[in-house]
Formats: sequence, C-alpha cells, structure tokens
Amino acid sequence: MIRLAVKEDLPRILEIYAAARKFMREQGNPNQWKAGYPALSVLEQDIDSGSLYVDEAEGTPYGVFFLSAGPDPTYSRIDGEGWRSGTSYGVIHRIASDGTRKGFLHAAVAFARERFSHLRIDTHEDNLPMQNALAKEGFSHRGTVYLANGDPRLAYDWLGMEKVLVIGCPGGGKSTFARALRDKTNLPLYSLDMIWHKPDKTNVTREEFDARLGELLKEPRFLIEGNYARTLEMRLAACDTVFLLDYPVEVCLAGVESRIGKKREDMPWVETEFDPEFREYILHFAAERLPYIYQCLNNARGKRVVIFHSREEAADFLETL
Repeated sequence: MIRLAVKEDLPRILEIYAAARKFMREQGNPNQWKAGYPALSVLEQDIDSGSLYVDEAEGTPYGVFFLSAGPDPTYSRIDGEGWRSGTSYGVIHRIASDGTRKGFLHAAVAFARERFSHLRIDTHEDNLPMQNALAKEGFSHRGTVYLANGDPRLAYDWLGMEKVLVIGCPGGGKSTFARALRDKTNLPLYSLDMIWHKPDKTNVTREEFDARLGELLKEPRFLIEGNYARTLEMRLAACDTVFLLDYPVEVCLAGVESRIGKKREDMPWVETEFDPEFREYILHFAAERLPYIYQCLNNARGKRVVIFHSREEAADFLETL
C-alpha cells in the first residue's frame, strides 16, 4: 500500500536508502547517491511538503519515493532531443526499495500516473538497472540534465496515452478492444480497414492510403486500429503506446466466423463468407507475421508496449482505466 510518509517512518526510510546505495555499488554504480544521500534534512523537507511516499507491506515500508508537481529547476535545461511536451508534469525523485519485494518501481510509477499525465525522472549513467526498468515502463530517454552542482543525469519522460496503436491477428478483437479503449479515453478512433477499403469492395491506391495515414499521424491525439505491416514502423515512430493482441489462432478463427453477416463499424461492407485465403492468412499469422511485429516492438524505444494473450487480460486492463 502506497501512502504519504510521516516523520515516524524516517528510521525505516534511512534503512531503505542504505540498502539502495549498497545495491548501486554492487551493480557498478558507486557515484550516485554518495555521502549518505539523501540527507535526513532533505527527507524531512519532503515529508513536510507532502511529497514523500512509502510503499508498505504488513505495516512495514519497503520502498520510498518523492513525487511532486513540477516545474523542477533540474529540468529547465536539457541537452539532447529535449522534452516531448511543455505541459505541466509530475516529478519522481529519490526512488528506492530495500530489494525484498518485486514490482515496487511499477507500483510507484502507476501511482504517479494516476495523478499526472506527464512524468519526468532522471538517473545516473551508471545506473543500468534503473535505465532498463524505465524503458519497460514506457519512459523515453530525452537527453541529459544537470544537477545544481553540475553533475549530469540521464533524463526521461513519460506521456499519457495520446497516440495509440492497436495491432494483432485478424479476428482477435482489435476493433472491439479499440472501441472500448476509445470510450474510456475519448481518443479519436481510426480503423485502417476503413481507409483502405471502399464500400464497393475495391481498395484505394497505396499512395492514397499512405497520404491519409500520414495526415492521421500528425494529429495530436489518435487511436489507430489495424495491422498493415508495411506501415507499422512509420506508425510506431509516431505513437506513444502500442497494444498487441497476441491470441491463440483458434480464438481468432472463431472471432472471424462470429462476425460473418454482421455490419461493422470498422469495415465499409459486410462480410458474407469466410474467405479461404483470409483463413490461411490467420492460420499462418503467428509464424509469418508475428516475428516481424515483435522485432519492430523490440526496436521501438521509449514506447509503452502492452501485450495481451487473452481477452480476459484485455478486459482486466480496461477495468483499470
């Protein structure tokens, strides 16, 4: 349970930071948090300002972090790509655990995301575990910032879901999930099938499709549903979040069969039969298409990637929004 820290927590908080400093040294990071940082006086100020939080289990804190609204003077100058947004943001500092429980960073970041749609954080260049963890949480490395004493730090930011892709095997329910996500987030929803297909069952040209897609990717907010692997890398470069529905083939086949003869919001005409070629495409999707998708996702640095392996997982995620 995450709660505000109080003065009575300080002895335990100091133990947590001591454990974190020991872990840093053991991981080849001896220069971050030197000389007993953070000082007791700093932690007392954090508590007085209502900015220090602890995560506890069975009444005992095992993690601690600073969370407050910006602006933060440390982030006024940045060398590199720069921040992705100039909007108001939350700041995470001095985050540490005693190492006794897994998932603390994820829990702390989730807590922060409930309060801020834009987060900033920094870490030492030698703190590889933190860098890897931030990448997994969807933070993007934006450049280098500098502490008051001039020491450099790697700077990261996270933006809430503003530019979202939904991809996966046909029949898995991409459009159904995308509509539910639209209803939760109010993001404008676009189906690539509606761009590619005409009502008379012909298609637009590739040039027309690419031009329309290019315009969508310039929008400040979007939710784009569909595969079209030829354009995946272009879409990944423009988005901040990707949902991959990686479901068993039998689920996808059943999904297509269930929609035959039904009018759909994401298709300009009604499917009247399960096309044999389309069935073969689905049967071989995992072997022929998924490896490329996963390769692209692995190369998409700074993006939040969420993978569902069942519709129950997707439904559970929507419940958290």
